[in-house]
Amino acid sequence: MTVRLGRAEGAVSLDVALRAGQSRIVTVGQAGCLKLRFPRVDPASPLEAIMVNISGGIVAGDHLRTAFAVGAEAALCVSSQAAERCYRARQEDRPATIRTHLTVAERGRLEWLPQETIVFDEARLDRVLQIDMESSARLLAVEALAFGRIASGEVVRLLSLRDQIRIVRDGRPIFDSRMMWSGPVGTAWQRDGLAAGASHVATVLHVAPDASRALEAVRSLIAHHAVPGVRAAASCWNGMLVVRLLSRQDLPHRALLVKLLCCLRDMKPLPRVWQL
Repeated sequence: MTVRLGRAEGAVSLDVALRAGQSRIVTVGQAGCLKLRFPRVDPASPLEAIMVNISGGIVAGDHLRTAFAVGAEAALCVSSQAAERCYRARQEDRPATIRTHLTVAERGRLEWLPQETIVFDEARLDRVLQIDMESSARLLAVEALAFGRIASGEVVRLLSLRDQIRIVRDGRPIFDSRMMWSGPVGTAWQRDGLAAGASHVATVLHVAPDASRALEAVRSLIAHHAVPGVRAAASCWNGMLVVRLLSRQDLPHRALLVKLLCCLRDMKPLPRVWQL
């Protein structure tokens, strides 16, 4: 694993396998500004890894790579130390790039639970999440974006964003979601088909052979916690449950997102970093 000088570069990789009835680290790699930490958890719980970006945030030209592989019947939960920040860039700068590759073998279980990425006004970001899994594997994943520093009153007026989530199961693509924007935000951002004026967006994915069993509980939770300025909907097909959230408010958005993730974790609390 090599790191070039210049803009920040970072890479982490982790392979996990089942050994003597417990999920164990097989190999771990760290380079540049990205690090992994492994908090002590209940031995009966899945192995937990926390990603840390010691550069303090993401700027134009940065290149971050992460790869996590879960072996047969093993389990892993990955989260991030805090919300990530993608800072303002000049228009001539190259976008910051983030490439994540997740692999889940047969009957493996992976929870991908990074906290949200805060996109500053005039940020430039190119992010791709690629997931390869077996049909018997289980996945819970969330990708969330916050546009602007809401508490500071920042409004995103100019943005360059490419955000893709792609899932391949048994070698066949089953999900491909892309959000792309380049240029002034303007009134187009208010359209229902785009972002409905949201300052926070999130996608939750639950992929498992029995994913449909959770649909009724998820829809009931969304209806019970409906608040003005927060829109959410859930659909399930072909062993995949997808929840979308669009919000104009920070705290209600996060509260609903946490409840949804806990629901899909059989009411287990999220990793402690989410509560700090």
